[in-house]
Amino acid sequence: RTTIYLASKEGMASRGTYVGDVTALHLLRDEEGSGAWLVYGMGGQVWIHPTNNRMKRNANHGVQVTQGRRVHGLHSRYNGDGKWDLVAFGDKQVSLWKVEEVKHKLDAKLIPCGVLPRFNRWVMNVALSNLTNGTSQAAHSIKGGGESRMVHENIEEQEERCVLGGKLAVGISDNAVQLWDLKGKICLAEYHCSVPALLYSMELNWKEDDKIVHVISGTAFCTILCWKIEPISSPKHRCHALELRGHEGSIHRLRWIEMDKQLVSASDDRTLRIWDLGLIRCRDEAHDSHDSACIAILYGHTGRIWDVDVQGGILASASEDGTVRLWGQVNGSVIGVLKAHLGRGAWRCAMDLQQASVFSGGADASVKYWDVQELINAKDPVELGRLDTSDVGSGQGVQHIVHSGIENDGHPKADSSSEYIRCVHVADTSRVFLGTNRGKVVSLDLQVGETEVFPNTIVNATETSPSVMSLHAVLCNNKSLWLVVAGNIEGGVMLSIFNGGDCLRKCRWTAHAQSRVLTVKIFECCIKGNFTYLVMSLDACGGACLWNVGTDLSLAQPPKLLLCLSNPFGVRYTCGDLSSHFNALVFGDQRGNVVFYQLHTDITAQHPESTTVPLRCQHSKGATVTAQFVQEQHEVVNFFTTGHDGTIRFYTQDTGTEKSISCYGIQRATDISMVLNYCIVQGGDRIVAGFHARDFVVYNVSQGSEIFREPCGGWRRPMSFLCTDSSKNELAFYFCFVTNGRIHSYLKKSPIQSKETCSLVSGAALCTAYHGKEIHSSSFIPFKHCPILITGAEDGLLRTLFPVKSLNNEWSETVIALQSANIGEHAAGTIVKATCVLSTDAHNQYMLVSGGSKEVLMTWHLSVKCTESPRKIFDVSTLWLSTKPPKEGLHPTSQKQTESQHRCMSVSALRVRTSGESCIVLTASGSSDSTVSTYAFDARTRKWKYLQVLKYHTCPVLDVKLLRQGDCTILLSCSSDGCCCVWDLSSSMLGIANGIWDFRSPSEEVHEPMQALLTPHTAGANSITASSITDESLLLVVAGEDNGISVYQVRFKRSDKEFGKSVLGGLLFQCTIPAAHMCAVKSVWTDGMHIFSSGLDQRVRMWVLSYNNDKVVTGVKYLHSCTVEVPEIETMSVWNGQNGGGFVVAVSGRGSQFLQFDRIQYPC
Repeated sequence: RTTIYLASKEGMASRGTYVGDVTALHLLRDEEGSGAWLVYGMGGQVWIHPTNNRMKRNANHGVQVTQGRRVHGLHSRYNGDGKWDLVAFGDKQVSLWKVEEVKHKLDAKLIPCGVLPRFNRWVMNVALSNLTNGTSQAAHSIKGGGESRMVHENIEEQEERCVLGGKLAVGISDNAVQLWDLKGKICLAEYHCSVPALLYSMELNWKEDDKIVHVISGTAFCTILCWKIEPISSPKHRCHALELRGHEGSIHRLRWIEMDKQLVSASDDRTLRIWDLGLIRCRDEAHDSHDSACIAILYGHTGRIWDVDVQGGILASASEDGTVRLWGQVNGSVIGVLKAHLGRGAWRCAMDLQQASVFSGGADASVKYWDVQELINAKDPVELGRLDTSDVGSGQGVQHIVHSGIENDGHPKADSSSEYIRCVHVADTSRVFLGTNRGKVVSLDLQVGETEVFPNTIVNATETSPSVMSLHAVLCNNKSLWLVVAGNIEGGVMLSIFNGGDCLRKCRWTAHAQSRVLTVKIFECCIKGNFTYLVMSLDACGGACLWNVGTDLSLAQPPKLLLCLSNPFGVRYTCGDLSSHFNALVFGDQRGNVVFYQLHTDITAQHPESTTVPLRCQHSKGATVTAQFVQEQHEVVNFFTTGHDGTIRFYTQDTGTEKSISCYGIQRATDISMVLNYCIVQGGDRIVAGFHARDFVVYNVSQGSEIFREPCGGWRRPMSFLCTDSSKNELAFYFCFVTNGRIHSYLKKSPIQSKETCSLVSGAALCTAYHGKEIHSSSFIPFKHCPILITGAEDGLLRTLFPVKSLNNEWSETVIALQSANIGEHAAGTIVKATCVLSTDAHNQYMLVSGGSKEVLMTWHLSVKCTESPRKIFDVSTLWLSTKPPKEGLHPTSQKQTESQHRCMSVSALRVRTSGESCIVLTASGSSDSTVSTYAFDARTRKWKYLQVLKYHTCPVLDVKLLRQGDCTILLSCSSDGCCCVWDLSSSMLGIANGIWDFRSPSEEVHEPMQALLTPHTAGANSITASSITDESLLLVVAGEDNGISVYQVRFKRSDKEFGKSVLGGLLFQCTIPAAHMCAVKSVWTDGMHIFSSGLDQRVRMWVLSYNNDKVVTGVKYLHSCTVEVPEIETMSVWNGQNGGGFVVAVSGRGSQFLQFDRIQYPC
């Protein structure tokens, strides 16, 4: 007999911060019209952030203003003395707030002032009147359109600390406007337009005397309706509307440029249109519909336009293409393009031209600040966001006119005998060296303030001089002499000493007899208190030589050869570096390999013995571009490499051994496909430079912003880049490249952002960035001290998400914000559909298994660290381990092969206890081809073994779960036809544990499960979970597409005759809750006592099970339901890390949100 208790306990669940789409953005302006505070809505919460020089990352705080609904818009009114009235609206709710500055204007508090009664139609927009005229409180009911209803019913009871005054105009979705008295929360009247229509947008504005409300609304029929309300008229009268036609798509945003004269509209048809109502009034007053009022059409966006803002003759528009564009109102020209957001684009934008600032909010959960002073002043449009700079000139910084002294300067080479520039090296911000095909070496002195630059020749060209293939230079320790080294096409190396005007001494020698010297580099090393200089030369055949120049720089004799190395992979080295402190060298080659050499003696000793550590295919998509030691005081060797795959890889030498080098981190820069340089500046920001297609890009990884972009034709041309922070308070970027025989040089300077002020650079995110697309999977790391969530999404990224603790280190007491970091990108950009995290033997070490489209499986190593400070700061470091591509490969080369069209829909993993040192992980993957595949992954060798294919389902397998039941290993699976299967994998686990398997044996097919359960969810079983009650009973919970949940307790029997042939011995309890949710149930979780479920109705429900003395379930009791702000929920995870402290539930879909449920003890 089934018993379902319907009871709930109030106050046992609390909502956490929602991270997702930024749906509202608004500036609180002071009496001068300047934005003092930025307010933005994310989910049902409103966050406030200071602007201008007071900005700090993640210094904001938020409040809940709507329950389970998004904040669609914000409106404010300045009351003087640092106080504002704020109205937030979303769905059918309107809430009232006051904002007051505190602590010398360094912080602000939001004070609740109540809510208006819930509307029966959608609220489109609101507008506050001025406080000068007072308000009437005579009316107590809504009258309009023949309807009358009292407004005092169902008003939410709320403790109000203050009351707003004046009147509020509220726009309704059927093209009506209600006027409210805020002091008494009384609706005075409701006015209807003469053209009732379904609206997508509405703009309301009070005239200065508060006697007229101007209304413009965008309809679903691609038209604009302009009308106005005069309170002296009768509410029953339908106001006359002027109709504007011209757009070919829905209208998402409307703004007045000049009240009752000009307006701008943003549409689904990817255009902005400017309308002049004065033209209509002059030409024809008789017609209600006009298409001649459009005076300008602005093209440029490649996606739908969601928002537009107007100020001071400049328009700002936010679009689905992820950009914010600035336009000139007069001629409609593009002033600048800000590449703002990823994913589904930029949703909102706001301008403050008094501070030359633009703010944007997007689908990637970030709000970005842009300094547009240079864009406004620039004559030509520029397509990037930039650092603050004091340079005056072009938008890119200072550009020099360079006279190189080469015979065809400024012209492309006419034939093979012409002289042209072969290589470029930027030594510092004022010195550039050039090498030509005739052996000429030239120095350019780029002084600040000089626009024309003339050369100093170091080596003259002759007809017999070999072509210079590479250049490098360093400034000597005495800061007065330059050491310039050049490698040529005949295998020779030339070293020159240059004092800035003349070449003092030269020395030539043959470094590689029968090969070209493609790379040379000179190092200044301090060994035993003396400065000595070493030259590294790399040839085209994989050879590397190290030469000792000496300390006196007399160059009386050629440098001594210290060592000669060859690449064990047989291809040429492309980069190299040395560390005199650790007596080590590292090289990268053209196939993405990395080779590390540990010398057994001093690096200046001749022909020292060494240990070689080859690392194969570290950068799989191309060459290794940079290999460089980290210049910090470490006890062990640390270095990083960059490559054509767009990643930076960090390596360390394992303690106590010279032969083991491990990669402990991988980082990817957004929008850079080939990383050229990586550095950490004094302020702590990480700067990455590289190429994206034909553009050179500098990216601030810490701030998440693009700093510099210059189209230069790609990396296959002479070019050089330097990033330096030698000045205490200034950061300098220098980029130089050659195209069509002309030298282009750009110098960009910016103040360093100190850790004390934490002020933001242009393009930086005010809040943490997150996925810009739908999240398909989430899993909590089994870490006891903090709920750390791993999410995988449609954008192919894996990210972490966890709360920032308050000062009392109790994260559940005060959640200030959620912090997110990028783990990595799935192979070939495949969509992440499933994740699973399991513990390892090491302390705070975990393994992540992820699956996605093309049936790709990947494994990652996670390490959680805790730093004690005024707040506990948690950090998750990641290391990619292995990728299991589909049988056809990620990029099939044969014409007969095609890419896999199936997806890994779910994944589950268990760690296998082995007798040896190996860490074997049993992995199960449910696929869209209706099969379940099992694999064994060896974490030590990073190899995969295909074990079994389980074929019983006839529809896509939506979820799988692995668990231990006593000594047995059980696999659960459910499919889209409602079928659930129980499989016994004990024999596979035993074979893995005993080492009875190898990578070459073929996989086997299994067609019959241990038990098949035909659930009542014929529309599909979306999720399955289980918990072991005893060694002889198992609890199963299934979530259905038909809004229901099924609970089963089954008896479990293990066969005594044959291991791995266990059976289910019947049902001990069966229960179906047919209407557990109002929509499809997407996910369930249980620990044997509690059940959590989430559905598309945006609710998370908590249930509790009751047992008898025999540990048999007797009933299911509904406890509580919590509404969340996450739309289109796809996945749910539960963290049970706090002992007796409750549950943390994370729901994800279009964004993520944390909830906390109290743990309630009930008697059995």
